[in-house]
Amino acid sequence: MPRNNDKNPGHLRRNFRQLIDADVRLGELEKALRRTTEMNERWDTIRAATKEFGFFGVRMHIDGAVFEDFSAKTDGACWQLRLALAESQYINFFRSCDSDMNSVLLSAFMNAIERGFRNEPIEAPAKPDFQPSFAFANLFRALFRWRRAPGAAQSIEA
Repeated sequence: MPRNNDKNPGHLRRNFRQLIDADVRLGELEKALRRTTEMNERWDTIRAATKEFGFFGVRMHIDGAVFEDFSAKTDGACWQLRLALAESQYINFFRSCDSDMNSVLLSAFMNAIERGFRNEPIEAPAKPDFQPSFAFANLFRALFRWRRAPGAAQSIEA
């Protein structure tokens, strides 16, 4: 039995499904933020997303108002990620140093929030609603190359 989980096709399928699921949830987050201009509704959406994606706290400074939620406390060290918005406005997300998060997922999370705060109208999708982002597809292709091995159904090369 191989010890390296990266060589286990079941492990890869599970991780890929998790990335696709996260991509769908991030698309829904972006749409929810863009559907409303009411700041309290946006704050509720940000707070829910913060918890859903494993952050323990969030601080938002928009139009002179400051919103904070640190409902989950951490005893250890933490890191902060700041999303700078227009005109000195920002959102800070806080996460424990002990927690894991895929860097591609982290980038996609921040991009979804940023796009959600743009004052552009939501465009009607020209294609079906479910479309994994190119970032996730490219990550999968970059990390794993599928090839046929002689005498084997399929193997994975990391």
